[in-house]
Amino acid sequence: MDRILECVPNFSEGSNQEILDEIAGVVTRFSGVRVLHRDSGETASRTVFTIAGDPSKVVDAAFEMVKKATELIDMNHYKGIHPCFGATDVVPLIPIKGISFDETIALAEKLGQRIANELKIPVYLYDKAARRDQYISLSEVRRGGFVGIDSNIRKKHYKPDFGKAAAHPTAGAVAVGVRKLMVAYNVNLDTSDKNVASRIAEKIRESGIIITGDDGNTVDVPGIFQKVKAIGWFIPEFGKAQVSMNLMDTDQSPLHEVFNAIKEMAASEGVSVTGSELVGLMPLKCLEQTAAYLKTDFLLHPNEVIQYLGLNDVKHFDIQNQILEYALKGLGN
Repeated sequence: MDRILECVPNFSEGSNQEILDEIAGVVTRFSGVRVLHRDSGETASRTVFTIAGDPSKVVDAAFEMVKKATELIDMNHYKGIHPCFGATDVVPLIPIKGISFDETIALAEKLGQRIANELKIPVYLYDKAARRDQYISLSEVRRGGFVGIDSNIRKKHYKPDFGKAAAHPTAGAVAVGVRKLMVAYNVNLDTSDKNVASRIAEKIRESGIIITGDDGNTVDVPGIFQKVKAIGWFIPEFGKAQVSMNLMDTDQSPLHEVFNAIKEMAASEGVSVTGSELVGLMPLKCLEQTAAYLKTDFLLHPNEVIQYLGLNDVKHFDIQNQILEYALKGLGN
């Protein structure tokens, strides 16, 4: 049986294409591993790569990408808006075919240990690979970002899983994890006011918002969608605010339901939704779910679904390279 592991390393560089080309170039050393997609954002100062292939080779390729990023990216010059704490900020491993979560966790531990030993970067294990409950959530792992890592890492409760309790001077720290497939998805608003996007994000994300009453007590008000993480920001190169999301389980919170809810909330703010943006790849079922909602067939009428979601709004949506099943064609059987 073919075994396929996906890895989606995120690097804190979004505009220097020479650096990104060098990081991508190391993957060519590994037969049976392919770069499926690369997605950069200048304002976020972040690039998301998707690679896939033979599990052990994917892990080796991921290490070489981290090594190259450590050579080329200095976090002391970071100016992006995305919350991050390292030059290689996060390295999630996702089992796709013929490999279990337990096997993938073992590979994540091997990768984390190697990064710490050879590159001298502290590593935190998160999500399904987490050894401590507090690190299941990536946002908790990265709390304080790069500017806060020096002080945080010395605290007893914040010690890394691998490596010394000291940030790398230019690369910060790395989060290595194991997770299910998720969809990084942004909805674009016809406004430059990021506060509108932030208010909508608070309403839709699972964690909701914490409200402090007149008596000083706090109350957690959950959002309407489960397994959704969201923030609001403004992207100058698009001239639009976005509700930026990670949809962690599109069975519980289908993409089209989230999109429609944001349209309604934006309208209540006097703002329209101009479309949406996929960062990286998504499973085919996300678009098939949207097609079923529209009472059509995605395979027969893909443009109807793409137009409904406005996936070409700020950049071209590439069906062949951004739908996971299509991108994996020719990799194994």
